[in-house]
Amino acid sequence: MALRLPETPNQPKAQLFTLVSNITDDFLNFVSQEREDQIVINFPNLPEEIDLMRSSEWRVTSSPLLPDGFHIYDHTTPLEIPFTFKFHAFDDYSINGPETILQVAAKLQALQLPIINSKQTGGGTRDAGEVPEGGPKTEAGKEDKGENPNDQGKSGLVTGLSVDQTTYYFPPACVLNLMIGSGEPATALGICCIGYVKNVSTKLKGPWLNSGRADINRNLPSMGEFSFTFVHAPSYTNSLNFNGDNKLITAQVGAMRMKNSFYNTVNVLSEIGGGDISYKGLK
Repeated sequence: MALRLPETPNQPKAQLFTLVSNITDDFLNFVSQEREDQIVINFPNLPEEIDLMRSSEWRVTSSPLLPDGFHIYDHTTPLEIPFTFKFHAFDDYSINGPETILQVAAKLQALQLPIINSKQTGGGTRDAGEVPEGGPKTEAGKEDKGENPNDQGKSGLVTGLSVDQTTYYFPPACVLNLMIGSGEPATALGICCIGYVKNVSTKLKGPWLNSGRADINRNLPSMGEFSFTFVHAPSYTNSLNFNGDNKLITAQVGAMRMKNSFYNTVNVLSEIGGGDISYKGLK
């Protein structure tokens, strides 16, 4: 079948989105749609090259009678895909003008932070090195009160921090939908996989745009350059918590699956019958 360029310039070249539900048979049918219940980033362009680099580690034992050594496979490092893109505030992609740049920057930064739903209260804050009023001012006096003299010079000393009804999740599980070949979407050669995001860089560039008012639309960027690293982790669910209901399910991609579908591994975890796989997404 002949390949051709997209008919519309606004068609996303690739996507990064968070998982909020199980992988189903029709999962790939909605990857081109904007969903209200998950973070979606449609990339306006692709980098000139995509470097897929992994290394295998081996344990080698040598001796006078084994000059070539005895080699035992140890492990293969996970795939890390560096990704970059950029766009201008007045491109067709920027439906909200310069605020589109801030929206994409905020989404990418959010993807490498834990999801925390808690009420936190703190007390007894003070500048480091400051002696409490009425307290002894000698180093020995600090030691008598249980304070460490070495705390001088450190910043942000906080005491009395308490957390109420904390629910903690690791950073969101994401899908990188990068490329797909012909055939069934779930098994075709391509790169559509689950993992997580790290090493995010968001560069906001001028000229800076102003509306003439100090309260709104002040110093907005006219261009954004973005980069991140996507780590392939087909078993990553980010749904661990501290409620005693943790469920650890793992699925690995071996040589046969890699040969047949490359990094189109988005449904590997569901293929093993993992049951109700929980993803805590950002809504």
